[in-house]
Amino acid sequence: MSYFALDHWPIELIYTIFEFLSDCDIVLSFFNTSSRMNDILQNYKNYTFKFTSISRKNFHFILDNINLSNIVSLTLSDDRHTGGQFGLFLSYYSSSFHLFTRLSLLNLHDIKIKKDQYDQMKMSLRQFKQLRYLHLDHVDIRDIDDHLLSAIEQLDNRCLLKIDDYDDIDFSHLSKSIQYYHARMR
Repeated sequence: MSYFALDHWPIELIYTIFEFLSDCDIVLSFFNTSSRMNDILQNYKNYTFKFTSISRKNFHFILDNINLSNIVSLTLSDDRHTGGQFGLFLSYYSSSFHLFTRLSLLNLHDIKIKKDQYDQMKMSLRQFKQLRYLHLDHVDIRDIDDHLLSAIEQLDNRCLLKIDDYDDIDFSHLSKSIQYYHARMR
């Protein structure tokens, strides 16, 4: 690796710069610029990844090159820009779910959860011990709704569940310890 001007800057200043960039841009732009920058990226403890419009190559590059325990917020999406991302995440990283020790917010957007993915998701919800907010936004769970509800009931009682656009599923029987709110699309 060559000389990199930011290597001589105080880490506080580098973290201030990070506040103005998306976390995807931080990793994609600064990884492998220098050994010091790689160390800073590995030890940065506040990653908030919104994988809503990212290539598969960059998706894997980011998750393969950072410390998974430093991710505090994760948005996964299967919309037209990121088709199949949720399945890829489950297939590649399910054996590493225990490493997401600081994950406090999980947002699933525009995903159809298949029956074979349900078991992996149920396992992941159990392993995310710090999860405090689960947002299901346009997630198609019609085939597994009863099973998913049982997995959701196993969440820590400090976890807030937000569910968007589910008029046909009754969430009222969820455990009293689970806080949830159901937002309808207008």
